Amino acid sequence: MTDDEARLIEIGRKFREQQRGRRPGVLSCYVRELVAGLEERTFDALVLELEFKCHASRLTGQPCPVVEVRRDFEFVRYVEKGTEKEASFKRIRNIAQLRK
Repeated sequence: MTDDEARLIEIGRKFREQQRGRRPGVLSCYVRELVAGLEERTFDALVLELEFKCHASRLTGQPCPVVEVRRDFEFVRYVEKGTEKEASFKRIRNIAQLRK
């Protein structure tokens, strides 16, 4: 093996280590999935769909990462890896890439 080949292998190894970055979380994947299925792609329609899915999961017992949607305080409570977390509407809007 020449020095150039060894250097290329080392560069490739360093590049692979850098590309481990963060992966999208449960909320991000769920919101993007809902946005893809919306007929009217607005933030209000997304919040309404989140509320609907939250209430439907309580009634049917089907798992849903969203536990609570609070319009008055503008946050969503969700479960990720067994821990309840909160996300603001601004964060949801950024994930969904929707305007008001």
